[in-house]
Amino acid sequence: LGQILKIVLCISIPIKIVRYVFLTTQLVAEIGEIYTKLVLQGFDFLETLVSLIVTIGIAYLLEKASHGEKATFAETLQFSLSRWIDVISTYLLQILILLGLTLLLVIPGLVFGVYYIFALYVAALRNVKHKAALDYSKKLVNGRWWQVCGFTIFTLLLGVMAWYPIASVAKLVSEVRLLSVFVPHVIL
Repeated sequence: LGQILKIVLCISIPIKIVRYVFLTTQLVAEIGEIYTKLVLQGFDFLETLVSLIVTIGIAYLLEKASHGEKATFAETLQFSLSRWIDVISTYLLQILILLGLTLLLVIPGLVFGVYYIFALYVAALRNVKHKAALDYSKKLVNGRWWQVCGFTIFTLLLGVMAWYPIASVAKLVSEVRLLSVFVPHVIL
């Protein structure tokens, strides 16, 4: 747990602080609301890519723990950075395929969204990338689609229920800008 906390604090918190420092209401006044929204969307995408380092690190630590091994913060960060580009490229391919399937019809996008749910972890931990990682993920889910779908929906609902009170407090206390950094700008 300590190593997970370290990697989250060292990567997630700084990017939130950067958002707070650079993306303030002063930016809206300087470049206008429309451009600020574009900058925020671009920053959100960048934040997602950077947060993949945390995701890879947590997956690495959990896999090590499942084998009774421990990893240092430096090993975890080194592993995360070494797999980051492959995970990003797999992630972008996954997005393109799911977007295409969703535009075709919504149902295929949802079905393959569940099939591809483990692709990033496969790319990170099994040294498999791109379409091979997506296929590996589909193979893991095959025969368990409804279980994986149900567990995913349940997990998302728990996350929303846990996050909603935090977001509500941050919205109510808008004077405390530092709190609002941790709430997506969509909520505020």
